[in-house]
Order: sequence, then structure tokens, then C-alpha cells
Amino acid sequence: MERLPLAIAWNASADSSRLFYSLLTQGKSLNETLGLVRLETQRVCQEQGEICALPVLYAKSDQLRIFDPQRSSEVALAIEGELQPLPGMTEGYAKRFVDRRMDLQRLGSALREGTIRTLIITGPDGAGKSALGTKLAIKLASLGYSLMTIYSSLQNPINAARLMEAVIALFAAAGQAEAAQRLRDPALPLAKRQKIMLDELKRGRILLFLDGLELDSQTGRIKDPELAAAYLQMLPGMESSRAIFTSRDLPADAMTLPARAREWPLAGLPEAAFVKFLLDDEAAAERYRRGEIPYRRLQEAHSSVAGSPACLAQISQALGGDGKSGTCEVALAKLASSVDPQSLLALRKASAFGIAVSPEGLAAATGLPEDQALAFARDWQRASLAYQVGSLWAVPSPLRARLFMALGLEQRLAAQRAAASFLWDLAESGRSKDLGLSRLDCLLEARGHYLAAEDLAGARAVTDRISGFLERRGYYLELIRLNQELLEREKHAEPMDWIARAYLDQGDLGRAQEWYGRAVAAGPNAAAFHGLGTCYLRQGKLDLARESFQKAAEICRSAGDLAGEAAALHGLASVDMEKKDDEAALEKLQKVAAIQEQLGDPAGMASTLQELAGLDLQRQDREAARQSLVRSLEILQRLNDRMGEAAARYRLASLDLERGEFDAARQQFQKALALRRDLGDLQGEAAVLHSLGSIEAQSGDWEKAREKFLDALRIYQQLGDRPGEAGAFFQLGALAVQKEKIQEGLRLMALSAVILRSIKSEEVRNVEPLVERLASQLHYSQEQFMAMVQEVFWGYRQDKGWGLVERAFAKK
Repeated sequence: MERLPLAIAWNASADSSRLFYSLLTQGKSLNETLGLVRLETQRVCQEQGEICALPVLYAKSDQLRIFDPQRSSEVALAIEGELQPLPGMTEGYAKRFVDRRMDLQRLGSALREGTIRTLIITGPDGAGKSALGTKLAIKLASLGYSLMTIYSSLQNPINAARLMEAVIALFAAAGQAEAAQRLRDPALPLAKRQKIMLDELKRGRILLFLDGLELDSQTGRIKDPELAAAYLQMLPGMESSRAIFTSRDLPADAMTLPARAREWPLAGLPEAAFVKFLLDDEAAAERYRRGEIPYRRLQEAHSSVAGSPACLAQISQALGGDGKSGTCEVALAKLASSVDPQSLLALRKASAFGIAVSPEGLAAATGLPEDQALAFARDWQRASLAYQVGSLWAVPSPLRARLFMALGLEQRLAAQRAAASFLWDLAESGRSKDLGLSRLDCLLEARGHYLAAEDLAGARAVTDRISGFLERRGYYLELIRLNQELLEREKHAEPMDWIARAYLDQGDLGRAQEWYGRAVAAGPNAAAFHGLGTCYLRQGKLDLARESFQKAAEICRSAGDLAGEAAALHGLASVDMEKKDDEAALEKLQKVAAIQEQLGDPAGMASTLQELAGLDLQRQDREAARQSLVRSLEILQRLNDRMGEAAARYRLASLDLERGEFDAARQQFQKALALRRDLGDLQGEAAVLHSLGSIEAQSGDWEKAREKFLDALRIYQQLGDRPGEAGAFFQLGALAVQKEKIQEGLRLMALSAVILRSIKSEEVRNVEPLVERLASQLHYSQEQFMAMVQEVFWGYRQDKGWGLVERAFAKK
């Protein structure tokens, strides 16, 4: 039990209160005890021949039994047992979980019933926020919620990219492949993906536990603005899902919370609970019983840490040792002195880690053999200086800084460097799961340790690897932040290149050009000149682009960098193509393909061959184009690049279609369609269906053409692809006209024009004249034409145009 139940108001004789406590010590329940006290009062009154008003007795408690006489005194004093962190977490451990029964009852019920859907647990470091969140998560997991946890450490704070990756992993593991794939799409802005993520979460039964939001020390807001946006979207309500955040303070992003969001501030433990925990240590309890530990010392221990449970286990154990170590600092010193000096040195080095690590990691940080490091870890555990999480080991967070700072400067730097090297090697070898981490988290931890070790070359190398991943996923703000953090330590071209690439990928050519210019000024390098050339090319500054690409090619050529030279030649070929000099572009691309073959870069070669095919088509050399596409297809098949294979087959089919070879085109399109469907590529599937519809229409099989265009239309509308949707309506209208349903066909073609005009597509210039010509053939007046357009517009508003489709193809 967590609190001693006392009678605060006693509406009965004083003598009967003795019976009350006597019955409780016999193991009676509260309700049973109160009933017996009332009967005993009645019996005494009757024996004395008195008329008594029987007392009305009641109690409020959730405990069925207050005292169990069958249990030993040791067990009777026990507090709830050891609390292990959740999978993938380090914080949340408690040697014994104490004094949170009321919190658990109120919050657990509210989260279960949905009166609270987003919970923010606040309080100072060491108040027990992570432990309470862990207990609540375990409780919700028992009710069928899927758990998704994200930890925070000094080296790796929570950010929007980590949140998105955790949700993607959760969906992928749950078999929600389509949702996971949409969230991976870098073409979608992160804000849009976050909205998709939250919509999916609201439909599920998932608990998000984000332990340790990082707030700006000046504003009190969440440091990562993209994470702050996701947090604000979660506050109004997660519907069937739940979210728990822990933070030192309530984020200032929203100081007034919506109805189903709640802040739950935690402070220190009350004195009684704190003392109770201290005396749960058998040695400390025995000393207290013998009078060796006065109650005043227990009170001093409580007041010295303001009731914080952070060092509670260490103070308790130290008190049991000498009866004097009543504060956190004194207790830590006492426990540290109880372990072997070599073991203590190893513990201080292991405190470099902010996460739980394997014995291999302990060995790396301490420089000891793994078996010796493990033996020391068990010594630390016995002294309450470390704890075990499955097969991993961690130093309690309140102790890490104290222990680590006891090392000399060089020792600290060496330990940080060793920790960084271990984590990087683990990530590179694909073993991040050994620590329950994702590869991204492992690399971010390694990066933080390199920075702490003042090893900027190591930090740049890891940041380079992280930046590549962030770029592929479209997490540009985080990419820029990480590289700007490096630039605050040292001016170097490489982080500048990454920042420029991030802006370039987002289409911000001005900032990209600015950052590439800075990189060139920091020390001319091929990557910066190549990027600068790309910026100029996209702005149509072709002479400047050529100059930059040539400089990049010269640097690479003098350095013997064939891959860089090929990239620069590719840029120069792009300039030639913009200048309509196809022969010069063809010559450069052929050199690129030759270099890629020499380097053993089949994927690059396959891509270049497809570009060569495009140039050949512009030169009307269809046979050369076909040969390049066939070679590209053969390479992609060897690589088992199914996405690339689907694209190559689509281009081959389009080429056959141009040549009027319908059977060959149909065969390639069907193979491409099967690949697109297997890959879950809806956009590609719709494009292939549209092309198959065109083949069937040209072949005269109008029914099959209709089916293909309808299937394409459904996907276009599902994806919100307005140009594709307009194209499908136009083709369906053309089919209806061919089937002599001219008025119905006109409406579908008019709908295509309406959609194209609404999105300001230049294609409307090709469609509207055809619509007007067809209306003229039907002798429509201007009023009739406008009425028809209005009918089409409102028909689309009503059912997305499907009513018009049904009328066009209804059987007579």
C-alpha cells in the first residue's frame, strides 16, 4: 500500500476505534471492518440497556485489504517492484516504483475512457516523468493499444524526422504497407505527410509515447518547429489513439490546452512516501529499528532533494551501509567508494553513454575486455550505480554527469570518441537493433559523441551519412539544422554543400546558389561547382552553368575522380540539350556511359542509356533509341531493380506504340503494369492503364479501352492527380463520341477542360478548341454551351463526374 489509511473523522465512540484497527490487522477489508464495528457498537448498547444512535461509518479506498498478517514484515513494507523501461527506451527504470497510485488510477481511467487523449507529464529532471509514462503505457498496452516509443538523449533529442520514421516502422510492422509508403514519399512536403500520419493514427488504436521534448530555453517552445506542428495537431484529440509526452515544462506553443489534452505536473514525493522507500532497504530498516538512523536524518534526506526520487535508490542503499549518507551527493560518494577503483574508473567512462548499451559497448568505452566489463557492470548494479535492461546496461541518468565529470579532460574526450566509434561501427554493420535502436538513431548518437569528443572530422563523416538519408526521405529542415550545427564549430565546405542541396531539392534556387557560392569560397571543390552549375541551369543561365560544370570536371579529372567527372559531363550534356545541341549532348552522354561501365556502376549506366534513348528519339533515330532501352532493361533485370525495370518497359512500350506495333507495346505495358502493382506504385499503375486504354482504342476494342480508362480514372481520383483525371475524362469522352454518343462524349470532354482550367494547365489550350468544335457540330448556341458547362460543373461537384460516365456508357 502507498498511504497509511487513517480515520480522519470518527462518528463513534473512541473505544470502538481500537476495534477498528484490531480488525484491520487481522486482515479484514475496510468495508467488512466498518460493518463489524457498527454491529459491535449495537451489541454493547444492548448489553448496557442503553438506547444508542448507531454511527454511520463509511470509507473511501481502492484497497480491498489494508494489512495481510500472513506476510512477513519485510514483504509488508515492500513497495511496488522493479520497473523496466519499454522496448527501445533507457529512461523509465525504477528500482521500486513508489507513490503514484492515485496518478495511475486517475490518468489510466481517463486515457482508457478517452476523457484524456493527449497527456503531457511535466516536472523537473528526476521527478519520475518517464517512470509514470512507462507505467501508463504498460497499462494501455494491456488494453490492446500498440505502443510506439521515442526516447530522447543528450546526443539525440526528439525531432520530426525521428517521429515520422518511428510511425513508418510501426505501420510497416503492422502490415500497413500502403500507409508506410505514402509517409516515405519525399515528393510530399513533410507537413502534408504529418497530416496523413495523424489521420492514420486517429483511425488506429495506438499509443505514442514521446519521452523528453526539448524546449527552447528562451521561448519555452518546442525547439524543432516541425515537431511542434505535429504536437499542436495531436493536442485537440487523437480519437481512438492516445499520445503521452514528457517535458520539463508545458511547451509554450500552446499554454491553453484543448478539452481532451491535459498537463499532469509532477513534484517531489511527500515525506512519508520518501521515508517509506528509504526503509524498504533491509539494512536501512534494521538500522532504523535499532535507533542508529534517527527519523531526523530521513527527513533531512527528503528535504535535501526536495522529495525527488532521482537518487532515492542510492540514498537508501547508502543509509543501509553506514546509517549516515543522507544526501544524494554523499550517498553517491559512499557507493562509489564501495566498488573497486578500476571498476569505478570503468563506470565513469561508461557514463559517457546516454542510452543502454551491450557489454560490447561497455568494453569499447572502458577499453576493457568484454567479460571484465560485464563483471564490473554487475558490481555497479549491486551498488545501485547501474541497472540492466534485458541484455543491455545503463547508468541512471541522475548519476551520469556526476560520474563522467570526475574524469580528467583527456579521459572524457577519449571515452566520448570510443563511444562514437562503437555506435558508428554498429550502425554501419547493420547491428543497430542490438541496442534496440534504428540505424538513424544509432548514427545520431554516434554524431553527438563525436561532437562531444571535439572530433569534427568524425562528426562530419557521420553527418554526411545521416544527411544522405535525410535527403532521400525529404527531411530538409533537420538536414539543414545538423549541418549548420557543424558550421558553428568549424567553417567547412562539406556542410555548406549539404545545406545548398537541401535548398536545391526544395526548389529554393536563390538560397541554394548562395550556399554553393559559400562552399566554393570556403575552398573550391567539385561538388560545390557542380551544384552551382545545377542552380544556373535551372535558372536558364546556360553559359554560367557550362562554366561551373567545366570547373567541376577539371577538378575531378586532375584528382582522378572518374565518378565526379561523369557527373560533371552529365551536367554539360544537360546544358547542350537546353541549347538544342543534341549531337554534343549525345557525345558527352556516351562518355558518361563509358566511365560508368569502367567504374562498374550498372545502375548509373542503365539511367544514362535511357537518357541516350531520349536523345535518339529527338533525333528521330528510333532504332538506336530501342537498342539503348533494351540494354538498359537487361541491366535493370540483372540488378533486380523492379522499379527501374517497370520504367524501362513503359518507355519501350511507348516507343513500340509510336511505331504502330500494338501487340509488342501491349505486351511491354502489361509487364510494366504487373510490376507497378507488385510495387504498390499507384501513380505508375494509372499511367500504364491509361496507355493500355489508348492501345485498345486505336485497335478498335472500345470496351477494353473503356475499362482501362475507368480503372485509371479511379486511381487518379484516389491520388488527387488532377491532370491525370482530366486526361482520363477526355479519353472516355472521345470513346463515347466514337460510339455515337456525341452529346455525352462532349460533356466528358468539357469536364476535362473544366478541370484543366481549374488547375491552370497549359493543356487546356489543346482541349478547349476540340470541345468548342464538337459543340459547334451539334449546333449549340452560346447559351446552350454555357448551360452544358454548368451542368458538367455541378455534376462533378455532386459525384466526381461518375454520373456523366454512367450516362455516356449506359447500355441501350
